[in-house]
Amino acid sequence: LAILAAPATQADTGEFVPAKVTDISDRAYEKAVSHLIDNAKSSIVISMYTVTLGTSGRNPMSLLIGDVLEARERGVAVTLYLNTCFKDQESPASRLAADAELKRLKDAGCTVVLFPSNRRLHDKLIIVDGRWVVEGSTNWSISALRQNYESATLIDSPGLADVKLKRLAIRLDSLDAAKPSARKPFYADELSGGADIPEALLTDKRY
Repeated sequence: LAILAAPATQADTGEFVPAKVTDISDRAYEKAVSHLIDNAKSSIVISMYTVTLGTSGRNPMSLLIGDVLEARERGVAVTLYLNTCFKDQESPASRLAADAELKRLKDAGCTVVLFPSNRRLHDKLIIVDGRWVVEGSTNWSISALRQNYESATLIDSPGLADVKLKRLAIRLDSLDAAKPSARKPFYADELSGGADIPEALLTDKRY
């Protein structure tokens, strides 16, 4: 793959991190991602809105899942963060948990994290070896890989990979710290004499 130099990528600190990028949109995505997974040395992290599991026969999804399983056999650490919040489906988390392909991934030693169904994980993100970042609109589905027009970028940037990995860790920590059952509805009329609001919340553009 030809990696083209590009303006640095902005990190969560407001700083820019060095990066080289190349476009892997549309039909280039599958080949590029398969190449990354096949050459992974230490880690693969996949955070995805839609992953079509339970596939049979030779199709792009079964091939990608096969690549992931082969990486595990080589000793590569694999972590998958999967969305379970879909408006048009009932109990997607239960169906995912019972999926045969997902069981294969778990049995192979992959770490699978199902996001709670009250929070939507909308990522289409892959991070390989703490260096390579794939991000764009492409879900892991046959239609996305073979039919849709999807924008995707391959980014060579350890700095950006670190930012993305920390973001995932922060999101998981925030979910653990705020379980739905522990939440209490808040009403303004419960305030006694008002509330103090930090000035930064009103003046700082980041908020």
